[in-house]
Amino acid sequence: MMRGILFFVGSLFLLASCNKSNLKYEKPYFDFDSLINVQSADLIKAGTLLSKSVSLNGKQDQSSIRPTVR
Repeated sequence: MMRGILFFVGSLFLLASCNKSNLKYEKPYFDFDSLINVQSADLIKAGTLLSKSVSLNGKQDQSSIRPTVR
């Protein structure tokens, strides 16, 4: 009997802790624009040359970009 009561109380505790109405989000999504802007600014300051190489179905492509201020 005691075991049943403890199981019942424990189950109620677990169900009560799953209440999602208390969750609050500052932003509903990850702010990719801000991340890209910060990375662009850092690359421009460093004078970095970006190189990209792609190989797809035996074809290869390569390009380079030097970020500049708009």
